[in-house]
Amino acid sequence: MSRALVVPVLVLVAVLLLVAGVAACGGGDEELGQPVADEDRVEVHDRDDWTSDLDRRCAELNEEYADLAVADPQDRAGAVAHAERVEELSGEMVALLDSAGVPDRDREAARRLVRHFDDLDAAAADLAEAARAGDAEAVTSAVERLEDVGSAINPAADGLDVPACGGF
Repeated sequence: MSRALVVPVLVLVAVLLLVAGVAACGGGDEELGQPVADEDRVEVHDRDDWTSDLDRRCAELNEEYADLAVADPQDRAGAVAHAERVEELSGEMVALLDSAGVPDRDREAARRLVRHFDDLDAAAADLAEAARAGDAEAVTSAVERLEDVGSAINPAADGLDVPACGGF
């Protein structure tokens, strides 16, 4: 998803909620090119292959959730639905990264990216819960957390050459 679009859309959700009256294991054979498990039993892949595959898969998710960038919820129900869709995207990103394993180089950077997405998922869940509850203060707090985590995800994704996994 375009970096320029995600945060404004999340802010739009927060503003709309306020305006709408919400305030009231791997394993394999290294010689055959198969993934091998690292010390955490996570599949380890050639970095170039990992990067190419992960960036492609993130781009596919971006296409699937492109509606988030152009969403214009008009009422509280629309804002709640949008917040839930953001939560769904973040959960899918976490699952995608969990299934991707780690590259044979830059393992710690890859793990850091996963941790950032875990944080994003928690903030997105809080946003959806706050929107459903009509808690404007909690919505604002969740949006701020999403922005903070997004600012950490983007350089982490760029540093791993998977820019399609950023954009928050």
